[in-house]
Amino acid sequence: MKALRVYGVLPVWLICCVRYIQPLKAYFTDLIKMTFYVRKLVGNDRVENHLATHYPDRLACFKEVLEESGVRAERSDIRA
Repeated sequence: MKALRVYGVLPVWLICCVRYIQPLKAYFTDLIKMTFYVRKLVGNDRVENHLATHYPDRLACFKEVLEESGVRAERSDIRA
């Protein structure tokens, strides 16, 4: 009788895990993409200067994202 209870609980647990796998994959994929683009933005001198002049709070937020992710801003020669 005990084995039937364990077997009855296991599929519910698996269903719950499967339900959250896709949203978690999408979240982490978006997070990686965002970090890449933020690094490119902050790494561009012209964009960084513009953000520092007009949107210093957003620039601070972008830099915080990079610090928390352990990624350094990559300096680029691409002109915005």
